[in-house]
Amino acid sequence: MNVITYNAAIQALVICGDPLHAFDIYQEMQDNNVEPDGHTFSSLLAACSFDKVEGPSTAFKLLEEMKSLQIQPDIYIFNSVLKVMRDFKVSTEEKRSQLFKSMPSADVTEESSCVHDPMYPLDEETSEGESSELHSEESVLQEGHNNDNDLQLHHYFPGVEEFVQMMAVENVSPDVRTFHLLLYMTSSKEEEDYLMELMKSCNISPDATFYNTLIKKKAAKEGVEEAKVSKKCMYLIVIELNI
Repeated sequence: MNVITYNAAIQALVICGDPLHAFDIYQEMQDNNVEPDGHTFSSLLAACSFDKVEGPSTAFKLLEEMKSLQIQPDIYIFNSVLKVMRDFKVSTEEKRSQLFKSMPSADVTEESSCVHDPMYPLDEETSEGESSELHSEESVLQEGHNNDNDLQLHHYFPGVEEFVQMMAVENVSPDVRTFHLLLYMTSSKEEEDYLMELMKSCNISPDATFYNTLIKKKAAKEGVEEAKVSKKCMYLIVIELNI
């Protein structure tokens, strides 16, 4: 078997529902001294998105392995790494949301802000013991959420600006999808502003997908009113671009 055959086998496993087994094929490929190429790593990175535990760390290991083999990573490779990070973050946030919903004492409606604010008021009939237990559960969930974010941002993802610098070292320029994926990884308004300024310097205009993601992030973190402000800004920018 040659690299083309192995690549086809790896891609087939990723597409047909057994993505993690793709790494077994890659190991076989190495055992048989068949050198991988960019297509090999592209498929392996796609497989990483299905691994909600080791996916992010494996993605960066693959990126480093490409460099050691002197295989030039391109925009598709970097975007694939970002997609793994994005999928991992979304999965983590979904698990946290499910934990909140499973709390028996929360009694939360969709319009309630208690999911985002651990200091939300309890019902008047809630006893002191129930209140203490509820806040204890919230503290554990909040602590777990913070630990998940720390694990993701510090152990796996180097940071928005640092990732862009990694691309620059390889002479790879970001495209609009890069910025969209990076937006998911921002952890502060400063990083969001940095992305916006970088897009301008790269002569890349934010598209509807980018702004929709930005609005959703603001609605989740800062509330609906802040999201409405972003929506108004989006309309103003679109009008300005059309002029």
